[in-house]
Amino acid sequence: MNPVYITFGLYLVAVLGIGFFAYFSTRNFDDYILGGRSLGAFVTAMSAGASDMSGWLLMGLPGAIYASGLIEAWIAIGLTIGAYFNWLLVSGRLRVHTELNNNALTLPEYFAHRFGEHGKLMKVVSAAIILFFFTIYCASGIVAGARLFQSLFEGMSYETAMWLGAGATIIYTFIGGFLAVSWTDTLQASLMIFALILAPVMVYLALGGAAEMNAAIAQAATQSGVQYSQIFPEKSAGWLAAISAAAWGLGYFGQPHILARFMAAESVKSLHSARRIGMTWMILCLGGAVAVGYFGIAYFGANPADVGALAGKKERIFIALTTLLFNPWIVGIILSAILAAVMSTLSCQLLLCSSAITEDFYKGFFRPNASQKELVWLGRMMVLLIAVISIVIAYNPESEVLGLVANAWAGFGAAFGPVVILSLLIQGTTIPFFARLLKVVLPPKPEPLSQREIWLADKLAVSLQSFKVEAGSDAENRHPSAMTRDRFSDGQIFALLRGDQTVAVLPSTQMQAGDVVWFILDEKLGDDFAKQFAAAGSEERSFFGAFNLNPDAVVGDLAEVYGLPVSEGERGLRLDELFRERFGDMPVAGDRIDLNGFKITVKELDNKAQIRQLGLKIPD
Repeated sequence: MNPVYITFGLYLVAVLGIGFFAYFSTRNFDDYILGGRSLGAFVTAMSAGASDMSGWLLMGLPGAIYASGLIEAWIAIGLTIGAYFNWLLVSGRLRVHTELNNNALTLPEYFAHRFGEHGKLMKVVSAAIILFFFTIYCASGIVAGARLFQSLFEGMSYETAMWLGAGATIIYTFIGGFLAVSWTDTLQASLMIFALILAPVMVYLALGGAAEMNAAIAQAATQSGVQYSQIFPEKSAGWLAAISAAAWGLGYFGQPHILARFMAAESVKSLHSARRIGMTWMILCLGGAVAVGYFGIAYFGANPADVGALAGKKERIFIALTTLLFNPWIVGIILSAILAAVMSTLSCQLLLCSSAITEDFYKGFFRPNASQKELVWLGRMMVLLIAVISIVIAYNPESEVLGLVANAWAGFGAAFGPVVILSLLIQGTTIPFFARLLKVVLPPKPEPLSQREIWLADKLAVSLQSFKVEAGSDAENRHPSAMTRDRFSDGQIFALLRGDQTVAVLPSTQMQAGDVVWFILDEKLGDDFAKQFAAAGSEERSFFGAFNLNPDAVVGDLAEVYGLPVSEGERGLRLDELFRERFGDMPVAGDRIDLNGFKITVKELDNKAQIRQLGLKIPD
């Protein structure tokens, strides 16, 4: 039997076996969609890399280099830079905030919790974008897999090749969900780096060395008129093309299938190791892909009789070199790597589409109380549905759907990239700065509404001062006692008036816009104290923050992302425990901890003074 067929068969058996193993580790919908947020550093790195680097890494990029030379390497340079900053700026923050924002399992769900009243609209729109682009993306993967099978098995029809290429991926994704996808990604990433490092080495050895290779490339350049060795363009138009190619890297910030890997990591700390592993893998793979295309120019320049192996298609450069230079057993392994690249991306795209329907539409709008078992099986059904739609799209053997991959990448980058970056790094606290810069007229200076002196004895008097809670002020939605922390600690709440009614001040009480509050307070502190009750204007608005945090979140997770100054003893505490440790056993609404400019505020308590929700404000 042909060794290529045997190695292909063993690879398919391996991924199916992983799928069945993952089936028994999937207990609920969290496991099916995000693997229970349990991925270690190595699996996170390999899965992120494999889901990103689809068939274009082993076929498209080497083909572009073979056709145009090193000028196309700017794609690899841009992707490397973009991936690094995606790991650095997004991964840890997204991991923390998706879990703390009501344990969001998908990107649309995170947007819904992150953007408050506009969140539902963003959830619908973003889920629809994911479904549209990923369905086309899935179709492109099916087409790529079909063409690979056709090139390996002579006489195979396009339809048969399509079902063989897609079948195994559909089965293990259907059965095992995210865990199966992630574990198979690890195997597939290992195959890809093996193939991309070995192939250029073998071409180099076949040519006889650097001198022979350079001579062959120079000869090919003379014949074609293309400057294959030129990476820095000479004309402005060339630089524009290079910058455009490098701009591919900007799309990383908005790719849902990559961001999902960050969300699934077991901890923020593990992402530091994952970044190092993932970037090393990526640099080696991209370098190998560029080398395959570049060395291929030299090989076919020196061996023009072998050009027929390309079958007139530049994307076949990797397949052609492999079949010409390697032992059949190695050929089977390397070509399995091409299939692995296709399968790894297709599987995570099927799962993302499934999660968009199940979590964002079905559970989000129709069945919010659906059981975990119901959601898991619906998710599996949606994998099949999306797969069938993708196969229908890809059914035309002349389909040019692969050309839409670039548009899908750009679509995700443009749609989600800025939103993800802004949601994680920026809040609406820069307006006061620009107001001051533009010399906007400021409102009147904050001061108490009124002041009364009450004599309790012949020589004992206290100062009562009243303040009105303005909409948008620091006091709004906070407990009166929260205003007397720190330098106002000698102050005490005297009365809270809402209209004509006196409001009982309980631990969960929150002041509302229009309330009048009386405090026992040193009269010298009145003007400074009043700033907390004034609407945003001359003073920067201080509010809960756009991030909602769960009180049972671990302090160390936030500290890892933002480098917050917390002691070793505090890192293991939950956020509610941190507040009780710092403010005593009775926190109140509006209590705030400032950690190097990062303000965490008690947003909501229950009637038993237990913290239900916290807010996080990030400094400008």
